Amino acid sequence: MSTMIIEVYQAFRSIGIDEEKAQKAAQAISAESVATKGDIVAMEKRLSDQYIKPDKEVVVMKWMLAVIMAATVLPLLKGSLL
Repeated sequence: MSTMIIEVYQAFRSIGIDEEKAQKAAQAISAESVATKGDIVAMEKRLSDQYIKPDKEVVVMKWMLAVIMAATVLPLLKGSLL
């Protein structure tokens, strides 16, 4: 049998939800089905290990911007020198 949050069960019962439905709803949102802070930290670590770090992405974007600027400015400089 799964656990349930008794406060949720009592709240449902107090507003007139029948016992079986209140029990099932309280079990559905029990602590077993809610992510804890530890779960979230572990998920963030797994995701960060799989993907590029944000600081590395910034470095790549800076290099891309520099290449685009050079490709734009160099032909202008070359044209003005002729």
